[in-house]
Formats: sequence, structure tokens, C-alpha cells
Amino acid sequence: MNAAIFNNYGSNSLRAVVINETDNLEDFIGKLFKYCEKIIFDNYKLLSSSYDAECLHQFRISLRQFRSILVFFKDEMSIKEWKKAEKLYKRLIKPTSKTRDFDVIATEYISSAFANNINSNEFEDFYQCCASEQKKLHTITENIILSKNFTGILNNFHDWINNNCWKKEILKNYSLKGVHLRKFIYKKVKRRHKKILNAESLIYPSTQNDLHKLRVNTKELRYILDILGSNIKQGKKESKDLKKLQEILGKINDTYVAEKVIQNFPGGGYDLSKQYITDQAIHLRHKYLIQLKKYYIETIY
Repeated sequence: MNAAIFNNYGSNSLRAVVINETDNLEDFIGKLFKYCEKIIFDNYKLLSSSYDAECLHQFRISLRQFRSILVFFKDEMSIKEWKKAEKLYKRLIKPTSKTRDFDVIATEYISSAFANNINSNEFEDFYQCCASEQKKLHTITENIILSKNFTGILNNFHDWINNNCWKKEILKNYSLKGVHLRKFIYKKVKRRHKKILNAESLIYPSTQNDLHKLRVNTKELRYILDILGSNIKQGKKESKDLKKLQEILGKINDTYVAEKVIQNFPGGGYDLSKQYITDQAIHLRHKYLIQLKKYYIETIY
């Protein structure tokens, strides 16, 4: 990474993002992008100096916060610039995804499987094999995200924001300011919130894809509320409610990821261990789906 860019981050604390009376829509979107950029680069700097699983997790969160802003204002940006930013986001998040999935499953499923079958030689061997695989994945991820190619992508991301590339063809509502801008954002939040709470998947979760989309939408709106909560009526309460929904949907998603990770685990053998974890995932999914329906009933009615 360009040293001058890199050294600008990691020192100043973030301030809450608020809508000033003089802010128009264009200026405010720029302020939000700068906010997200600082979090991303702060987390990357920390990750570079002391790489570990938690630092990697926080870096991923900061990237997802940026995408939540990007998605939220998609209708107000040109498709060309939006797609360019989306591509940069995907290139930054992709090298971390498989490793993060394995971290979650190792904690939530593999460790508990070993603890519940501690006297089994097969489970002990499988646990050790998983630990080696997890370490291997982190080594690969660390090498990628500290590479010149990855920091080059970060530089491109920095340029996209700081050269105001996204402003080149900004679309409607340019003249919105102050109170009118608050009302505009408030209405956008309410529409998204209503769509999430009216999602049929809350009552009839027919497919993994339905639940995944609902989880992504919930997470993105929650990030919006966390960043803009002070500008939105009942923003903190709605963020808290969405966090509960996100946690349930996250647990359901983990059950699917657990099955996929175990099914695709390298090497043969360990049939009992793999079947135990698969059965555990299916059992917990049923439990979490019941929690999802309960959440819907309690929240809507």
C-alpha cells in the first residue's frame, strides 16, 4: 500500500455520522463513504501488525458496513460507478470468506463434537486434523491480504472514494438538505424494514437461499441503523430488534455452512465424526427455525 495513504489511518477516533443542516445528499453519501473507509483502513492496519482470527473478523465487518451503505444508496448512484465499487468490495472480501466460515464452524460445531466425544480416538484425530486445516487456511489468507496485489486493490478503493468517482454521474435527489434529507433517509429505512418484517421466509423458510438473502438484508439494514441511528426515529430500538433477527438467521446459516464444510473436508475417513456434526447441524436448524417463527409472531403481532 502507498505509505502516505497507510499512515493516515489508525490514529484518530471515529465520530458519529450526523446529518448537518447544510448537507445535501451528495455530500452526505461522501461523508458516509469516508467514514467506512476509515474503519476499513484502521482494521487493515491492525490486521497487518497483529494478524489473528478476531482482527480478520473485524476487517470483514468493516467491509460489510461499506457495502451496506453502497446498497442503501444504490438508486441514487449511477449503475456504472456502483458496479465498480461492488467489484472492489468483492475482491476485498473474497479471500477472507472461506477462512471465516471455518473459524465459526470450528468454534460452534467441531469443538463441541470433540468435547462430547472426548474418549473417542476418531474424534480426537478429526479435531487435530481440523485444527491443522484451520491454521492452513489462515496462513493462506494472511499471505493474500498482506500481498502487494491486495494492497493494490485497497489503493484502488481509496482512489474511488477520494477522487469522488462515485459523484461523476450521481442521479436524483441532489438538492435534498437538512430536514428533508433526514426524512428521505428515514423513509428509505422504513421501506427496507417493512420488507424484512414482511418476508415470507420468516414464516415459511422454504430454501436456504431465501434465508440467506433475508440474513444479508437484515445485516445490511442493521449496519445502516448503527451508523445513522442518531438521525432516525427509534433507530436504536429497531437496530436492537434487527440484531435479534440477525443472530437467529446467522445461527441457521451456520448449520448450512457446517454441513458444507464437513462434506467438503479434505481427505477421507472420519465418518462417525462427520455424521455426528451433520446430525447436530440438522437438529439445531430445526430449533432455530422455530425461534425464527416465534420472533416473527412476537415482533409483528
